[in-house]
Amino acid sequence: MSNEEQVINAVDNQQENTVAKDLVLNIRGTDYPISYTVEQADKFTKHYVVKVDGEFYKALELSAYFKTKGKYMIPGFRKGKATMASIKTHYGETVFLDATIDEAIDQIYKVMLRPVFYADGMVCAPSVDVKSINLGEFEFFYIITSYAEVENVVYKDLEYVAVKEDKYVESIAQDKLQSALDKAGYWEDISDRALQMKDTATIDFEGRIDGELFEGGSAKDTELEIGSGKFIPGFEEQLVGMNIGETKDINVRFPDDYGAKEFAGKDAVFTVTLSAIKVKKTPELDDEFAKDVSDFDTLDELKASYQKEAEEESASKAKKETENNIIAAVLKANDSYELPEKAVKEMAEKRFEDFAAYLKNGGMNMDMYLGYIGQTKEDMIETYKKDVEASEKRNMILTAVIEAEGIKIEEEEAEAKIKENAEKAGKELEEYRKEMKGDELDYIYNQLLSDKLVSRLKELNKAIAE
Repeated sequence: MSNEEQVINAVDNQQENTVAKDLVLNIRGTDYPISYTVEQADKFTKHYVVKVDGEFYKALELSAYFKTKGKYMIPGFRKGKATMASIKTHYGETVFLDATIDEAIDQIYKVMLRPVFYADGMVCAPSVDVKSINLGEFEFFYIITSYAEVENVVYKDLEYVAVKEDKYVESIAQDKLQSALDKAGYWEDISDRALQMKDTATIDFEGRIDGELFEGGSAKDTELEIGSGKFIPGFEEQLVGMNIGETKDINVRFPDDYGAKEFAGKDAVFTVTLSAIKVKKTPELDDEFAKDVSDFDTLDELKASYQKEAEEESASKAKKETENNIIAAVLKANDSYELPEKAVKEMAEKRFEDFAAYLKNGGMNMDMYLGYIGQTKEDMIETYKKDVEASEKRNMILTAVIEAEGIKIEEEEAEAKIKENAEKAGKELEEYRKEMKGDELDYIYNQLLSDKLVSRLKELNKAIAE
């Protein structure tokens, strides 16, 4: 029997169980107990069924009456002053039924949110459906999505690649030297030749599609490194050979998958004027350079200092990569673990909306941004979905390992870390505590937990050389 068939059979055979929790909804000074049952719809979804009847129904109906009475016009009463009885006589006994159901759904949800839904692992916004309706009573249910438990988590006797500490020494040292050269460099204006690849050009341009200027297609005094690929394919290459003061029409075609769909696949003409050319000049790599950029007298001394820094940074980077390899091995061993598609999609869409708001606050339109990166909204959401799925699966699987191994952080361990951080900051312990941000303690606990987890996984698994 497959896992899916086992889940379906378990769902079919499961009986409803009333959950015993002291939940009450206070309505106009009176507490009404909330009782509910839980039905497992599938491995990701539960239905929390609530029945409303008797005095509870009457109290919610009265609350609904007070909220909606203003919309009823009854002869003999001013608007909003009609009694419940008169409204029922005029419109029927069920006149407040829909409003009562809405009131129940809204108010009971607020009561159950933290002690029930969050406690049971709710991961996305719930939906609601009505199960049955009769005069004076009804049943409805909240549809709650949560993650399935990671069963039989695999985390022992795996192989992971151990990265050598000196792996990145040479590249890091070279990067440091190149960075120093770039910082010591200067821009030189070029006026005696035409524009070449790798030059930085200052241009004005106007873009037209079908002879009409289009939004976002024009700019002035734009600096562009020729060959950087920042503009539409073919644009930069056609600038090569232009002279300062020259104006030229550049013919290009927007890619078919261009982010701004209104431009995708269309031909455009950009009228470009070149106003300046400059190149980056860097000094000679000698002792004089070393004196200019450091406290050392010779280039060899400068290189030796970069070498020492590179050794430390390479060891740190190798350690981090090795730890990532251990985690990757555990995640791969549990790759069959699944997340609910609804939750992943909702989280991805929320990330997209948050980023759109961030862009708007910065004065950029999302459509412009999508055009710049050559993607669509759907492309970005799909990317976010992959990111969400990866991070959430990671959290669930590693949490299962932590629980299986009983890994915990004692208070004295956290205290020792806080003291260490205070000493590094050169502050008294109490002063440092007062300045700690709200989430800093959580970060300390999580970091200590992560360190313990990795240490334990190293003990339980086999390192192999690259």
